[in-house]
Amino acid sequence: MRVLVMAAGSVGGYFGGVLAKGGNEVKFVARNENLAQIKANGLVVQSATTGSFVVESADAVDSLDGDWQADLVLFCVKSYHNEVAIEQMKPAIGPNTTILTLQNGLGSADELSATFGEDAVMLGAAYVEAERLSPGVFAEHGGTCRLVFGERDGSWSERGLNILKTFNGAGIEGILSDDVSATLWTK
Repeated sequence: MRVLVMAAGSVGGYFGGVLAKGGNEVKFVARNENLAQIKANGLVVQSATTGSFVVESADAVDSLDGDWQADLVLFCVKSYHNEVAIEQMKPAIGPNTTILTLQNGLGSADELSATFGEDAVMLGAAYVEAERLSPGVFAEHGGTCRLVFGERDGSWSERGLNILKTFNGAGIEGILSDDVSATLWTK
């Protein structure tokens, strides 16, 4: 699966790294020193759950030019960067791209839906104790480590099942929820 990680912070760096290690084509959007370190040294993951590894030659960029289209976007920027991130990722969004927002709360789904259409957006919650140790180096400390996601209407769609298969195949505990809104409220 072609996965765009918006952006390579603690959540995006960790889960994107695991997806890349699992054989998916992952593109990381990063900035400044984080971008420079990932390009120079690969994306480094130190994980109690999946083990430590380096994604050599990680595909990290600071902008998208439209020559690559994502199947899945992991949208995990800080909410105050939503407007810029939404504009920045437009060139990588096609008619079959799914945007999975992993931000806390429901607001980002509304912003994404207003731009890309409600059908393009899935809701999700990342349960992970992760941090960026230094530019290009991400740590996951164990404990609960999973992605819970689903359609707003609670259906088990084909795309949801494909994403679940991708997560689980890469070693991420994925849970396809029939009530993801409740998950977001309780997180």
